[in-house]
Parts: sequence; C-alpha cells; structure tokens
Amino acid sequence: MRKSLRYYTHVEESLESYGANSAYYNGHSLAHLAIHNSLNRNAGDTLLPRSVRQAFDVISGDFNWQKHQVWEEFSSSRVKKLNNEVDALIVGGGGFLIRDQQGGNTAKSGWLWNISTDTLAELRSKIVLFAIGYNRFRGQADFDPSFKKHISKTVEKSVFVGLRNTGSIEQLSNYLDSDELVAKLKLQYCPTTACWQLYEDMAKLASDFDSKQDRPRVLAFNFAYDRPSMRFGDNEDRILKSLATAIKKIENAGWEIVLTAHKVIDRAIETYLDGAKVNYQTHDLTEATHTQIMQHYAQCDLAIGMRGHGQMIPFGLRRPIISLISHNKMSYFLDDIGHPEWGLELGAEDFEEQLWALFSDIAENNLPQTKAAIDSAQEKAWQLTNKNVGWICQQLGVGLKQTAE
Repeated sequence: MRKSLRYYTHVEESLESYGANSAYYNGHSLAHLAIHNSLNRNAGDTLLPRSVRQAFDVISGDFNWQKHQVWEEFSSSRVKKLNNEVDALIVGGGGFLIRDQQGGNTAKSGWLWNISTDTLAELRSKIVLFAIGYNRFRGQADFDPSFKKHISKTVEKSVFVGLRNTGSIEQLSNYLDSDELVAKLKLQYCPTTACWQLYEDMAKLASDFDSKQDRPRVLAFNFAYDRPSMRFGDNEDRILKSLATAIKKIENAGWEIVLTAHKVIDRAIETYLDGAKVNYQTHDLTEATHTQIMQHYAQCDLAIGMRGHGQMIPFGLRRPIISLISHNKMSYFLDDIGHPEWGLELGAEDFEEQLWALFSDIAENNLPQTKAAIDSAQEKAWQLTNKNVGWICQQLGVGLKQTAE
C-alpha cells in the first residue's frame, strides 16, 4: 500500500529571451523551438528543452536564447523577426515525428512543427533539427500525406538533422524524397543522456548517494499510461497485474519502491500495486522542475521505466536501467547504447519470471559490472553529443569552450 505521496508545484518559466547578460555570453543568438514551460505536463518534456540549451551553452559559451512553443503557429511575421535576430533555429528535441499530440496542430506539416511549407521557405536563419524522434506507437495510423513533402523540405533546408536513435533514422528515411536527404540524417542522442556532464551538481549528488552506507536500496519505477490500447492491446488487466506482482517480488528482496509518475495519468498503476500489497511511495513529477526531476533520479539505485525519459534521464545520471518495452523507441535506444539485454517486452507471457531474472542479473548478481557498463555507454553518448554540438557551433561561426572530440 502507498506510504506517502510527494507532489510538486509547477513553477512557470518565462518565454522571454535570456543569456545575453551572462558573464559567459558568446555574442550569438539562437531560437529554440520546443515544448517549453512543461506545456505537456510531462517530466521528460520539462527537463529536455533545458538540457538542449545547456548542451550548447556548456560546449560553446552562453547563447542569447529565444524560446518558441512548437505547438503555436509559426507565422510569416515570426519568420521575418527570426531572420533578423538569430543565427539559427534549434528544433527539438523530443518525439516531434508523430501525427497526433494533445495540444498540438499537425494540419500544416503532418508533424508537430506548426509551420506551412510556404512559410518554411521564407526562413533564412539556419535550421538545426536536434534529437527529434520518430514517435509513432505500435498500431498507430501512418502520417497524413502532407508529412512526406514537408519533412523532406525541412531536411533539405537544415544544416544538421539529428535523430535521437538509429531506429528513428531508419523509419524517417522511408519518407524522404532522395538518397541525398537520407544521407543528412545523423544520430544525436537526447541530451538528457548527458546529465552527468551537463549538470555537475547532479553528478555529485548521484556519486554521494552511491557512497552512503546502511541505507535501503531504492527502485524508481516509472509506468506509462498514455494511449493504453496501443501499449497493452486487449490484455491490459493481465499485464498490469503481472507487472505489480513483479514489483512486489522486488520489494520482498529488500528494495524501497518509489513509483515515479512523469504524468498524472501514470498513477493508474497504483490500483494494481495496492492490489498486490506493494509498499511504495509515489513521487509525482508531473509539475516538478528540471532540477527536482534530476534530484529524484540521482537518488535511486535502479530505474525500471516505460517512458523514453524514464530510461534516458537515469541513464544520463549513470543509474542502471531496465526498460519495459511497449513502444519501439525503448528498444531503439538500448540498441544504440549496445545493451538490448536491458529491455523486456511488457506483454511477454512469462513476464514476471523474465523481469525477476533481469533484475537479479543487473542489480543483485552483477551490479559492479552493470555500473561499469552504464558509465562506459553514457560517456560514449556524451562524446557524440559533444562532437555534434561542436560541429554545429562551428558552422555558426561560434568558438568552442570545450574540445569536441
């Protein structure tokens, strides 16, 4: 049964420009098109845009940033303003390649950037697509016909096209007009995978947590309940009962269970955890700040997650992860970091036994080896981000604060 609930109060962030008054201001301006101010009320989408800007600022000094909401209409007047004010428009990251999104309008483009093809042609500032993802769910309808033309024009105009996993590259390639456009697609991990390097205070918090003696081991358990019919099919009740039973077994092994909700709807699993008599805390991160989200994941020993950022954020803080797969993007990420064995299909008939075996291997029998593998994979992901951002900044005529190797 639930022992406590930690709920955060949302703090509004200004959409005004910032960064020009920094002591490290590099004299250049960027516009950032993303889901700002936790507009989606999703913890992953709260930390992600901040981490995009942090990556550019850490590598090349602080930019003067303008923030633009991806869901708002990108008008001709806005384009004219950007043409005169910024060096480039950074689009992303996030799962922008999706045909429908509550709050978004895909009528003009077929995906989340709310801009017409004609208006896109007016944009003279350089375009950088950064860590965007192909986010179609299993069984979801294909994109509208407008998508193919629009995304091909967008890729053609962009100086850098970074997809957050190789699976997204392969899927998007099917919609592009030419092999030349396909060749422009590059791997660029979500920058939340680089929290260790981008937020030194969070890396220290995670290291200090690891060094504490005589404390319970903490499992951060992230469940996802958006589009349940596409995640669970007709087997929702069976799958969720099995999942709760598996979590109870981990609790019985001496672990403290912290249900980690990225959206309020994810707390639907509470009924099943209660039914399995799991003792757990709920940390509802729906309204948490980017700092609170990282503080939460820095203080866990293992993260079991269903959402993309339920695996990428703890990975970025060098926490061992187990991915529960009901969306292909989860396996895409594990494949790219070289550890598909850290994932498990959620609907497997012998799911409880498989999860226990995987948990035991990662967290009980081979924890030092697992942590070493996490550290190595996370460092490689950071090196790619460092290299890509460094290259982009050089195209913009901006010097580097760090060497992009």
